[in-house]
Amino acid sequence: MKDNKKNKYHTEPLPHNDHFFHKLELFQPSARCLAQLADPKIIKGDCTINYVEFAIDFMTDNLRVWKNTVRFFNRHLVHLPGKKRANLTHHHNIEDETVYFSSTKDKKRLVMYNDKPSRKGSLKKCHHLEYRVSGWSEVKEQSIFTIKNLINFDHEQLWDSLLDFRKPN
Repeated sequence: MKDNKKNKYHTEPLPHNDHFFHKLELFQPSARCLAQLADPKIIKGDCTINYVEFAIDFMTDNLRVWKNTVRFFNRHLVHLPGKKRANLTHHHNIEDETVYFSSTKDKKRLVMYNDKPSRKGSLKKCHHLEYRVSGWSEVKEQSIFTIKNLINFDHEQLWDSLLDFRKPN
């Protein structure tokens, strides 16, 4: 759990959920950290995972490759929101090059940015995509019920479903 200084572990009842008395906040946990949490000697009883960020990075040290990657995603990535928000266009925050493809109130949000260096690895240029899933029922829709589900999650399948690349006719 010491992977990231932002990680926190609280042992007080959660508001509106008195039967849950442990709160764990993890930021970019390593495989080792998750494996430790999957050990029943460490986490006893039920747990609820109610927020997950799935991320994929396209990293390089080549400025031209990075610019082409950013240009490609800016021109071709389309996020089709749920039926409730069919007419919502994405919000582009030009100041720090972050693109929000849905409202911050949505339980499932796609975010894209390229103005920050990679957090993983030593390559300098990074184009980052995040799929943020908030809420217990929405996380369950991803078939994540336990820490072991999170460890064994098929990230490739998720991104295959989110990134639908097509050849124009």
